[in-house]
Amino acid sequence: MSDKKKLKLSKKKLARLDKAALLALLQRPWYSPPCKKCPALSGGDCDCARKQLKKMTAG
Repeated sequence: MSDKKKLKLSKKKLARLDKAALLALLQRPWYSPPCKKCPALSGGDCDCARKQLKKMTAG
C-alpha cells in the first residue's frame, strides 16, 4: 500500500480551488504509479481522482 501516494488536500484548500484547478487534478493520475487502464494516461479524466474529490467535497 505504500507504493500508492495519496494527494493530501484539506477541505479548506479544496474549497478554495477554482474549476480550472479541479479539472487539472482530474486530468492527472491520482495514484503513483497510475492504474494500468487509467483514462488520464490517454487524455481523459481519472476515475480515482473523481471519486476521491467527490468524497472530499461531499463531507
